[in-house]
Amino acid sequence: MVSFCAWGVVFAKPPITATGAIASMISAPLDYLQNRTVSYELSAQYDVKGGGGGWNQKGHFKLTDLGPGRVSLEFAFDGHNGRLTRDRDRVELVSLNHQTVFSGTGGVENENRFDPREALLKAAGTDARAQALMAAAMGSTSQSLAFLVNSLMPSNAGISCEETDGGWEIKIPAARGGKPSLCAISRMGGSVEYVFGKEQNRRIIVKSRKDSQDIRLPETTGTGYVNLPVEANILERMVSRGLARMAEIAYENVVFPKPSDGVTTVAHGRLVARGGNRLLMLDGEARDIGMAHGRLLGREMRKVIDSTLYAVGLGYTMESGKWFPDEIRAAWRRLEPHVPRDYIAELEGMADGSGISCEEVKLSNIFPELFHCSGFAVAGGATVGGKLYHGRVLDYMTEIGLQYYAVVNVTRRPGKQAFVNVSYAGFNGSVSGMNDAGISIGEMGGRGEGKWDGMPMAHLVRKALEEANTLEQAQEIFRAAPRTCEYYYVIGDGKARKAVGVKAVPESIEFIAMGEAHKQLPRAIKDCVLMSAGDRYEALAGRIEKDYGRIDTQAAIGLMAMGVASKNANLHNVLFVPEDLVFHVANAGNHEAAADRPYARYDLKQIINEMGPAGK
Repeated sequence: MVSFCAWGVVFAKPPITATGAIASMISAPLDYLQNRTVSYELSAQYDVKGGGGGWNQKGHFKLTDLGPGRVSLEFAFDGHNGRLTRDRDRVELVSLNHQTVFSGTGGVENENRFDPREALLKAAGTDARAQALMAAAMGSTSQSLAFLVNSLMPSNAGISCEETDGGWEIKIPAARGGKPSLCAISRMGGSVEYVFGKEQNRRIIVKSRKDSQDIRLPETTGTGYVNLPVEANILERMVSRGLARMAEIAYENVVFPKPSDGVTTVAHGRLVARGGNRLLMLDGEARDIGMAHGRLLGREMRKVIDSTLYAVGLGYTMESGKWFPDEIRAAWRRLEPHVPRDYIAELEGMADGSGISCEEVKLSNIFPELFHCSGFAVAGGATVGGKLYHGRVLDYMTEIGLQYYAVVNVTRRPGKQAFVNVSYAGFNGSVSGMNDAGISIGEMGGRGEGKWDGMPMAHLVRKALEEANTLEQAQEIFRAAPRTCEYYYVIGDGKARKAVGVKAVPESIEFIAMGEAHKQLPRAIKDCVLMSAGDRYEALAGRIEKDYGRIDTQAAIGLMAMGVASKNANLHNVLFVPEDLVFHVANAGNHEAAADRPYARYDLKQIINEMGPAGK
């Protein structure tokens, strides 16, 4: 059941039409959005589960708006409890779990200031129909908007109005029959209650009121709290962008946004959208291809950056009691000296092309420093004809919506190997890739967060893809580079039909040959490399043993099914067939793991041929 309590609406006595009832119930929030209220309070509690319990979103928030410069937002999600308060010159973010107050100092740029009306408007997401309806709302009376909403309902919607003890109840049945999908009850103690569905696993309770004498901002935090001064401009930017992005993700999880089919070409770049997938082709010097990337995918980059820096940053701050912007800036300062200069030039080009700040672009590119995944390579006696198959399972944070902005990126630079990077808008490093020499690499994260004095993992993978022509050359690149944290890799060579597993920490590196046992990988299988952990490792080994000698493309894809892929965090799966320069990609959907989604087949050699002469 979903409930909204709202707005102190007084309804007329019967008879009343559906349009009239809807107009009465939307009048107060419309007054707020159109800036016709003195004070406003909106609170919500939600507990929404997906089919089979595969995902769960639970939390609450309370918005209090007393007019210009006086606003607060109390929120809780995933066990994190916090509050943002702006009272004229006082701006603070409170982590209630850690009893820490982040006190804002300095001015706040208008574009970063938390504006609750703007945040509510952004809840329309990027869907054209929702945006059109919101635009109509901003210029409509409640009566005209209610008429529009009513006219958009299917003719067989069966809207009904019934008198209740508290006022009126409106029911709009579900589109495909069954219980009502929307039920609104007016005047329950001076409020309106909305109910979306009746199921216990889909419950939202929202209360809203305006212009009441007892609407007040929260009191300042009492004694016992640690006070940490931070930049008010960054504080409000993280909260406003982070919360707005969370709202967008919730919307995207319903509508599953997909790019429209088409081809867009700029200097040094082409973007092809087909069947819900994006293929980005970049060709030229570092800054040029960065500029093309930003011009072609600037809107998508903004979404990814808001997810990784602000939605995740807000969650990290609430969970740890540490100020995320300082943490990630400190990491970049230690990592930057080890990032190849041409990669930085490319990031700067991406910033210029997209209009996003260079700092945001750079900081978001070190986000993939923590991944927890699986990978394997099988060849020789394990496969049909001895061909090498390299599978890569990326399990990480589907809840931040990266899957909606996934990109297959083929890059060609002068004097470098052309390569494909299975990635996301705005990232120029790689965690899953293959070059035109048949070298494939997939990464798996380990421990050691904070050991930042080396080349970022994703840039190290890219360096190997751009520079290695053989398995041995790739190994040497990993051996010679200054490394960060603890990472595991599978590196394949389609020409030699060989692969190695890699365990890399800053101090040392180990290479595990096909069929070789390791204390962390005890189930050695001839002609195979398996990199995973726990039950997923056992499942992967069991599947390979069962299909040994019969593994082809479809069987290799089957090895990455649930049990090896994580049910709740499987972001993308890739099967590389490096001997043929072919690869297959599946991305997660809305509450659907990549392993359960269709795979798209790509031919790297064909894509490179379609790009034409180098340097265009």
